[in-house]
Amino acid sequence: MAKVTIREVEVLNNNCSFVDKFQFKIRFDCIEDLQEDLDWKILYVGSANSTEFDQELDELSTGPIPVGVHEFVLEADGPDPTKIPASEIVGVTVVLITCSYRTQEFVRIGYYINNEYQDEQLREDPPEQPIIEKLSRVISSNPRVTRLQINWDGTENIMPEQKTISDDFGFGELLADAMADEPGKPKDIEMFCQSMFSGENRNENVLNAPPKFAEAPKANQPPMPQARPGFVENSMDCHNVEMNID
Repeated sequence: MAKVTIREVEVLNNNCSFVDKFQFKIRFDCIEDLQEDLDWKILYVGSANSTEFDQELDELSTGPIPVGVHEFVLEADGPDPTKIPASEIVGVTVVLITCSYRTQEFVRIGYYINNEYQDEQLREDPPEQPIIEKLSRVISSNPRVTRLQINWDGTENIMPEQKTISDDFGFGELLADAMADEPGKPKDIEMFCQSMFSGENRNENVLNAPPKFAEAPKANQPPMPQARPGFVENSMDCHNVEMNID
């Protein structure tokens, strides 16, 4: 049984500039005192084709963790555009939040990101070399959460096999809608989720099938009001999890 359960993740600075910080307010529940720290990471997927361009934006250790509900803000600088292929800076990509205990990753939270120009003319006729200062970043409000089984106690000599729960609750419908009108796009949602959020077998055609995003604010317009994310626990026992805490 997992000793830590993520209850809620809130994106604090959505609809912002490409270079602005990522900020996530994370709330989690711990059912037993932890002997060691939790290790959090923010990873930015720089390319649909290779993990070579992934960037670890920040790493943070939190502890000691007593029993109870805990909340903190995880933040990191935006990605370095010089380390991303120019052809993949604009468009859809993914940012991942991971958490590990005793070097074992037990949760992975993935958000789609759409990097686009606010200026309509630039959107219709984008320059070959992206103009970073004119790009805005919009994060999808539908994260996907994958949980993995780990050895929490550290008392066994053989670590249990990590197992990703592949059932999807709600996220598959979002992707199916996004890809429904795209001839030739892969329709295997399970394969898509496994490849994009595990970093394996990436496929550019799959990544570039965009999910539904709120429209980025136009130039000289105030930012859109932020909506609470639809947090989906990607596990078989998610129906018994209370996702919001008063």
